[in-house]
Amino acid sequence: MLKKAFSLLLTVLLLTSLAGCGGREDSFPDKGSAGDGTINPPAQTDEAAEIDAWVERSLPMFLAQSRELGGTQYLLVTYGSRNDGSAVEITAVDVQPERVEVTVQFTASAPGQQGVGTVEYPYALREIPATGLPAVFVARGAEEYLPQLHGLDYLQPIVAQSPGIKIFSPAPADIVERSLTVSGVGNVFEGNIQYKLLTENEIVLVSGFTTAAMGDWRFFSIDLVIDELVAVEGPILLRLYTYSAKDGSVQELVDIPLTLMLKE
Repeated sequence: MLKKAFSLLLTVLLLTSLAGCGGREDSFPDKGSAGDGTINPPAQTDEAAEIDAWVERSLPMFLAQSRELGGTQYLLVTYGSRNDGSAVEITAVDVQPERVEVTVQFTASAPGQQGVGTVEYPYALREIPATGLPAVFVARGAEEYLPQLHGLDYLQPIVAQSPGIKIFSPAPADIVERSLTVSGVGNVFEGNIQYKLLTENEIVLVSGFTTAAMGDWRFFSIDLVIDELVAVEGPILLRLYTYSAKDGSVQELVDIPLTLMLKE
């Protein structure tokens, strides 16, 4: 009797063991998982990553842009930093023979709500098949005019900035030669941007001004040359700014520390 019971117990244990080591697919991480049972999201395409980066750097600016990538035309409107519940929506896109007309509806905050909400960056993005045509944006609702970008197809990566000056190059800590080019976009009072190239002791090496835009954003490029007769090397500072129309004080200050390449 004992021998029969022992034989029955062995049979039960064997069946249990076989069931436990059966080839269940869900006992292993699925393909594309992180190995801990969680599923990784699909890899983002280069095109999608580029558009996301473009939108991200545009968010703080009140601006309309159009760009084509991979057979698609992207229409982007960013409303800048808002804390009043304002909103923006692209309500119509009309492809005409010589242009793409984009109607944009802006919604203002309710009375008394300005400055009481969390900071948000409203934007609207619309995709259409590439047309090869320029886009014209028409504002409706709470805004009468929508700033646009001039002299440049779309906003480039920004390395230094103030609210009205966005610099593409050079970047802070860059090593530069005695001839260098400064590029960016500006939307400032009277469109004038002042600049100086200074030594670490505040000695002015180069100074002047360039013209961007007022109301819109316009691309600018400045070629700076440090005279070969001027003995300077090591740390220098690129400074861009504007003057206040009220009291002449410095505004829109952007300081970019650089290193001048040592002369061989």
